[in-house]
Amino acid sequence: MAEINARAATGRIVGLDVNVSESTAVHGLGERFSDHLGREWIYARANGAVTGQGYTVALDTTNDATLLTTAIANTLSRFMGVTGTNGAPADNDYFWVCLSKPPGDATLGIWTEASAAADAQLYTTATAGQLDTTTANAPIDHVRLLTATGGSAAANATSEWHYMTRGLAGT
Repeated sequence: MAEINARAATGRIVGLDVNVSESTAVHGLGERFSDHLGREWIYARANGAVTGQGYTVALDTTNDATLLTTAIANTLSRFMGVTGTNGAPADNDYFWVCLSKPPGDATLGIWTEASAAADAQLYTTATAGQLDTTTANAPIDHVRLLTATGGSAAANATSEWHYMTRGLAGT
């Protein structure tokens, strides 16, 4: 079990595991903390099943997390993050979403569709939770791949992000 000692705004959380999901909330929706690796997390509820670790989700104002697609990004009312859980949270399960991850942390990556170049602008896709470098879709800002992905299949890439947002078309 990957336990993390973390400090929340209200005090210390000891033994928190960002790699699991629960069917019953054990923290307050929207509760945040920063861990010892410098990552910032928020507690959310799955709005639909979530594929697993490293997938990009959109968070709404009630802290419901939905796997990101171009259609969802076009109506986004808040920010995005990356799922931390190793499993696949079912609809309405509770889990931790990583809002910010520094470049020195290689423990959590982002799923991309097929090939994506390092340091390139990333965009949404029709595949829920995966980003790509295809410019026909909605741009996502404040995210960067540190290593390129290659091949014809989806890949989990070493990356960094900080409060990802939908960018403006053509940027």
